[in-house]
Amino acid sequence: LNLTQNSPVFRGSTDSGSNAMDPETRSLKLGVLGAGAIGCYVGALLHSRDGNGIGTGPQSPAIKVVLVGRESLLKAARKTRFIQITNASGTDLKVPITTDIPKTSGSDEAVYITKDIKALCSCDIILVCVKSTQTAEA
Repeated sequence: LNLTQNSPVFRGSTDSGSNAMDPETRSLKLGVLGAGAIGCYVGALLHSRDGNGIGTGPQSPAIKVVLVGRESLLKAARKTRFIQITNASGTDLKVPITTDIPKTSGSDEAVYITKDIKALCSCDIILVCVKSTQTAEA
């Protein structure tokens, strides 16, 4: 996944000609619908920018993540306040999470978790990570 300044996502490769990411703030808002095991892993990994091929240098954008999941996920989030994942190199990462509405600025915010699908409206990219039997419901 190439999320550097020269990537198509950063430059804006949409048909409308608008940028998918704001080059001034260099931030990308990623939404994940279906915050289960896969959705949480992908969202947390991208937020931490510690995956293989994801840049962390000065040309790399900040990635703000919104996870939309079930009430059980929110309960767990309120209790633990982090998602623990293991990256491709075997390193355990604790990614902070919050159920509070995120601030509009800053790249060190926690991953925002909600059950309100409307939170995805302001996302630049939305990943659908639901089981195929739940696609129609999502």
